[in-house]
Formats: sequence, structure tokens, C-alpha cells
Amino acid sequence: MISGDMLRKLQMTELEILLKVDDICRKNNIKYFLVGGTLLGAVRHQGFIPWDDDLDIAMPRADYQKFVEISSKALGSQYHFQCVENDADYWLLFGKVRKNGTVFAESRLKNIQTNKGIFIDVFPLDDGNKPNDFLQKVRIKTARKIQYVMYCRRGVIAGDVPLQIKILTKLSRVMSINKWMRLGQKIVSHKNRNAKYYFNVGSNYNYKKQTILKEKYYPLKELEFEGHRFFVPNDYDFVLKQIFGTNYMELPEKEKRVNHAPEYISF
Repeated sequence: MISGDMLRKLQMTELEILLKVDDICRKNNIKYFLVGGTLLGAVRHQGFIPWDDDLDIAMPRADYQKFVEISSKALGSQYHFQCVENDADYWLLFGKVRKNGTVFAESRLKNIQTNKGIFIDVFPLDDGNKPNDFLQKVRIKTARKIQYVMYCRRGVIAGDVPLQIKILTKLSRVMSINKWMRLGQKIVSHKNRNAKYYFNVGSNYNYKKQTILKEKYYPLKELEFEGHRFFVPNDYDFVLKQIFGTNYMELPEKEKRVNHAPEYISF
């Protein structure tokens, strides 16, 4: 677990990345907002949760795709948007804006050749129905299974994995990682103008917690985060209660105040 000056320097680097993304989004009419622990930090601490070492934002799928299209030119040489569209061997259903020339070396990636710069996570939100919709559940589970198999194929997850996953990993070699990940995106990203919900397939939280009425997000508000103002869901109280519970304003027990504990960080 990282703490002290090192943690604070990491948080400020992530804030720097967020400020760049915020500037790009405002100039190009791209909707984004803080989510997860970052949203909780904005509401409860007006900044990072003191022990948190990551930063999360989300975008509706159409805005996410627009950001993908302009990211290379808009981010310049100092940053890189790592995503399925920009990285042939990328294995996640969401993107990461990384700062080039830095390192955030997670233990699971120590033998993986990839951009390991300090990053913020960017989650696409897809049109959805109620959380108990059967076909939606199948689509989400299928996309996540593809992602998990690509984790294994890429070497992010090694060692003791279920036999079924080992078999699927071998069978998956009929197509490239990129083709599988694009298929995973396609499975969940079909546009539905009548959809009343957004769901977040890339989140580690239970997908039912991350299936939320669109009306809870709009119109977006701004809240202070580390001395700057960023977009947040309109009814952020509802969103936070659904994900973290009704007592989200209470601090967790000390033993639960943990972070990612990377093996190595370089600024």
C-alpha cells in the first residue's frame, strides 16, 4: 500500500491528467462525469479519498467514441488514450488515459509489454434496460467473459484459473485479441434510443449496482474536486447510495482503507 508524499504525488499526477481530459471534453462538447470512488471523494472529501490511488470518470458510449476519435491529436505527445481502438493487444472494455514518461507498475503487469504510465480510467456507459433484463444480463456476462479470457491470454492472469477458462483461452487463438475485444464491445454497445438506463460493463462493481436511470445523471452538475470543478451526475446522492449504500458519507474501518499498492512508481 502506498501512502504519504508518494501517494499525494500520484494523486496530483492523476489530477493533472483529469484537467487535460476536462479541457478536451469542454472544448469538444463531450459529456463526462466523475464516478465510483472519485465521485465519492468529491462529495465526501471535496477531493481524493485520502487513501485512494486511482481516478475514475465515465462517458456515454457516443461521447466515449468521439473521445477515441480525437484523442491522439487532442492529447498530444504527453498523454496516450489506451483503448481497444488504439492498442492492438489491449484487454479491457474501458480505456485509460496515461501520462507518457511515467510508470505505475502493477504487479500483475510486471511481465506484460504495454504502456504502464500513470493513468485515469474512462468507462463507457451503454444504453440499457432494467437490471433484471435477461438478455442484457447475458450480453454483459458474455462481454465480461471475453474480457477475462483475454486477461488470461495476455498473461495478466496466470496460474490457477478454471479449466473452462484455460480451454477457452486456447480456443480463442482463432482470432486476435483486438478482434475479440471489439466483439465484446459490440455485444454491449448497441444503441437504443428508448433505453431509460445506462450500464457500466467495465466496472468491478456488480452490474446491477451500475445499471442506473439516465435521468439520475442529467442535467450534469459541477462539484469541487481538489480545488477545481468537474462534472458529476445530477442526482449523485442516488448514484452513490446505489453503489456504496446509504451510509456512504461514513468513513470505513481503518483496515478497509486500502489501495492498489503498485510495485513501482516513477514520475
